[in-house]
Amino acid sequence: SLLTPIVGKRSVLTMDAPEHAVERRRMLPPFHGERIARVVALMETETEREVAQWPIGRVIELLPRMQALTLRIIVRVVLGVDEDDRARAVGAALRRVLAFRLRDMLLWLWPGLARVRPWTSVVRDIDRADELIYAEIERRRADPGRPERPDVLSMLLEGDPDPELVRDELV
Repeated sequence: SLLTPIVGKRSVLTMDAPEHAVERRRMLPPFHGERIARVVALMETETEREVAQWPIGRVIELLPRMQALTLRIIVRVVLGVDEDDRARAVGAALRRVLAFRLRDMLLWLWPGLARVRPWTSVVRDIDRADELIYAEIERRRADPGRPERPDVLSMLLEGDPDPELVRDELV
């Protein structure tokens, strides 16, 4: 799959049927009604914050505002990063990874390009995002309040799967 270099080989998006079914079954129990309702409430809060900043009676460019909102939801709701400095750092790293161009996909077809500019910066950006994601995984694992947290990362950590699997599912 062309997505493997970004989402990882253990993501349900890149797994084949037998492994895919097993991983889907493993992931489902934490995602029950009450916890999903809390995730939805967090997304609503972030959306209300965003819309409250929009000027009334003026035309705005919607695409950049929606992209910023989506990134904030990923950082705050999916990853559960609630400290502003960390949220900005994670958001910036993810923004760089998500801004890949069609030419960047050549790196996925020919991994040897990872040592050649401009692809070295793509690899560096992915590595930086992974570093921050793994740090959040470890921070959350150590959080005694994790079972009560409404973010997706906390839900994925139920059953204590290995960090690589959690990273791939998050991405």
